[in-house]
Amino acid sequence: MIKIGDYRISEDERKLVNEVLDSHRISEGQKVKLFETKWAEFIGKKYAMLFNSGTSALIAGLTA
Repeated sequence: MIKIGDYRISEDERKLVNEVLDSHRISEGQKVKLFETKWAEFIGKKYAMLFNSGTSALIAGLTA
């Protein structure tokens, strides 16, 4: 196997990932809403929206 990059995932991070996977709501769950809210605050905007790909984000921007 060719290793690309080196990463380490803490037990806390594993727990958080498992919470999302166990919720069966990967793309629309509570963690997503929380991240959107926190990201909007961080960048100084009223709203923020996550997308599954750059293409989806571009299409949304072009049709807004």
